[in-house]
Amino acid sequence: AQLTGAIILGLLDTAAGAIGYFVGFDGVRFRGQARPGDELRLEAELVSFRRGICRTRGAAWVNGRRIVRARLT
Repeated sequence: AQLTGAIILGLLDTAAGAIGYFVGFDGVRFRGQARPGDELRLEAELVSFRRGICRTRGAAWVNGRRIVRARLT
């Protein structure tokens, strides 16, 4: 969710000073865990942005293995 907020703020000139709200998530799948010292790679893709509502897809990876994926609003 934080990565998605950073992406939106970086993409939209009009987003400066905006406040984002996490509305929900779907399709969350946990396949592992990150441990202290692991390098966590995050990916987020903007799926749609309509009327101020942003939908994204995201995943987290550790050692080349996807450990979580989700759709965020």
